[in-house]
Amino acid sequence: MGLGHLRSRRVGRGRRHRPRARRRGLRHATLPRARRRLRRVRQRPRRPPGREAHHHLPPRRRRAAAGRAHRGPGARRRRGRRPAGAGQRRGRRSGSPRRAARQGTRLPRHRGRPRDEPPAAALPRRRRAGGPHHHARRRLGPRHRRGGGPGGRRRPAGHRQPGRRDRPDPGRGRRRRPARGGRRRGRRARDPARRPPRRPTTRGAGPARRRRLVVPRGVGRAPPRTGQARPRADGERPRPDQGRPRRRRPIAGGQLPPPPAQVTRQQETPVPTEPVRPPLPSSTDVLIVGAGPTGLALAAAFRTLGVDHVLIDRAAGPAVHSRAAAAHARTLESLATIGAADALVARGRPGRAFVARDGERRIVSTPFDELDTPYPFVLAVPQETTEQVLQARLEELGGRVYRRHTLLDLGELYPGMNALVTDDETGEVRAVRARYVVGCDGLHSTVRQRSDIDFVGHDRPHNFALIEFSMDWSGPEGEITFFFSPAGLLAVSHLPGDLYRIVALVDDDAGPPTLEEIQHLLDTRGPTAAGARVHHLEMASTWRVRHRLADTFAKGPVFLVGDAAHVHSPVGAQGMNTGIQDVFNLAWKLAAVLDGTAAPELLNTYNAERRPVAQGVLAFTSQLHDISTASDPNSVFLRNEVLSAASRIPEFQSWLANRLAQISARYPGAEPGAQSPAVGERMPPRPGMATGIGWSLLLPPGADSPAVKEAAAASATPIAVATVTDLPHAVLVRPDGHVALTSPAAEAAELPGRLAAWLRHPWPVAG
Repeated sequence: MGLGHLRSRRVGRGRRHRPRARRRGLRHATLPRARRRLRRVRQRPRRPPGREAHHHLPPRRRRAAAGRAHRGPGARRRRGRRPAGAGQRRGRRSGSPRRAARQGTRLPRHRGRPRDEPPAAALPRRRRAGGPHHHARRRLGPRHRRGGGPGGRRRPAGHRQPGRRDRPDPGRGRRRRPARGGRRRGRRARDPARRPPRRPTTRGAGPARRRRLVVPRGVGRAPPRTGQARPRADGERPRPDQGRPRRRRPIAGGQLPPPPAQVTRQQETPVPTEPVRPPLPSSTDVLIVGAGPTGLALAAAFRTLGVDHVLIDRAAGPAVHSRAAAAHARTLESLATIGAADALVARGRPGRAFVARDGERRIVSTPFDELDTPYPFVLAVPQETTEQVLQARLEELGGRVYRRHTLLDLGELYPGMNALVTDDETGEVRAVRARYVVGCDGLHSTVRQRSDIDFVGHDRPHNFALIEFSMDWSGPEGEITFFFSPAGLLAVSHLPGDLYRIVALVDDDAGPPTLEEIQHLLDTRGPTAAGARVHHLEMASTWRVRHRLADTFAKGPVFLVGDAAHVHSPVGAQGMNTGIQDVFNLAWKLAAVLDGTAAPELLNTYNAERRPVAQGVLAFTSQLHDISTASDPNSVFLRNEVLSAASRIPEFQSWLANRLAQISARYPGAEPGAQSPAVGERMPPRPGMATGIGWSLLLPPGADSPAVKEAAAASATPIAVATVTDLPHAVLVRPDGHVALTSPAAEAAELPGRLAAWLRHPWPVAG
């Protein structure tokens, strides 16, 4: 017998290429020692008759050889026996457990793994040298193993040795090397179907052969015994003892212990978690900065029109205390197009008139009940209530507000803008690319500052105090009252419930007033017969009056709305109402440009139409402010006499009511080359007009022909057709309620075609 195959200990990875010394169990033998051992084996005499077959072997090898002889020729000694349990079959195995674990076909049979469980991952780990079981792990005989092997003591599955800890997993214990299943290579296994596929060999990976497989705890092991039979899988043989209760051993005294109690897991109460905030989108058509009344109204209008947008705000929620306290008729008409007017009216207190008094004397009264509007009143409602109603409506329409997000910077990124937005909760900064950006972020607008738009104006030399409180009041109800007094202006409005709000002119260095100071204001400036008694203070703040106007309301893809474009005196309650009109002038134009029905030049009309209106509002409120804060005795006397005389003129009362309600706002030049004076005027709501934000074609009686309806149906822009009795000619009304086009009744069928040209008109940029 040659020894040529012993030239190297790392000849190959195959079983047949191992040195004979390793195949015979001399794992750490060197080449000279292996040669001497093989020489001694050859020189041993044959066994004489009657002697033990394996007497020349060491005791451990002798027992292993005896086990092979007992199991039959060709069988190999098993390194461990799996306990009989969980319905497995006993018998020989085929294949290599390492190869099976690597290819995912089946795991080696180890203690506690049922046959029907899926294969688990087996992790190779290097053998640790110098450990307590470094050599003894391979040299344990059958007697020392926990079950299995000739002479070894078998224990049933799940058995626990006395004195050991009570573990929930009976298979957990000392880890052993998995058994090598199957026959020798080259011989066909008894069951070819169960034979794992052949492992691909790789040269030069000899040291990896000495890695041992370590099965992690809990992987591939049987579940703990609970005294109940495990349900059998399909095709599994039932064991004779399957379903029987676990045997209980008697304790001291000969008594059996009580049966184990059935453990049931109580259903855990789910822990409430905060809703996960969706991430800020990286791109959108319109980015709205600021979630005040104007920002919320614009977002709701975009949801109605189907415009993709993102609304961000640095605040955590709607405003708690704010300055606006009244919604006029034109504002309620606009909010009705997004379905928010009725909810707002239900939470406010309608007022019949604006009244100016000097003590007990009524100087001027402006009734609203004669206005041509579905809302002939002024609604006393706090701004925080308005924001709550608008946000609720936005959420009903499927929109949302990204709270705690702050705009850091704006940069041009053709054809739109690139905005850097930070999440104030996480500190993350994200870039949002938007086709258009609308600044609704108030007096200190970041959008206006980053766009280099000047905010021109001045500060008035007066400070105002805003106070909300509860009191007993026997004064006039159903009106917003301005009290002119030598001590200063005092405006009182009754809010829902027992709350009142006053706006009072105070000294420059005065702080928020106390209850005693509020009582003093009412006693010195209000009517003495009212008997006002203040009970509880809700809110008090002071601010300086500013009159400012932006140089432009539009600069490229950036637009300014509300207080970001104009601020003025609170006298007349015009601020929030003007901002709402900005919103509904801009919303439908952006929607028409984004969906392709209008040219981008249509957006130039926003600045051309709304900035002159804002200029008029600033001039009007400035005049009201000067009249209300007059302190010179001669000026006070002249003011009272002139206003008292003018209030007896119906035309003056009608003009003042329309001006305060913003119904008289007009957009001159709304139609290029228009000759009709009706173009640009507000059209009062009429039955049959478009619901929501849409176009309406109003016809005089007798002009409702099939040709008009066919032309409206063929238009690229949806148009609602209605007949109105008090119209002398046909009128095409814009989505914001202003007249766009007019024509004689006989030419009404031409208006839908003229609308397409009107939307594509190259509107110039306002200077």
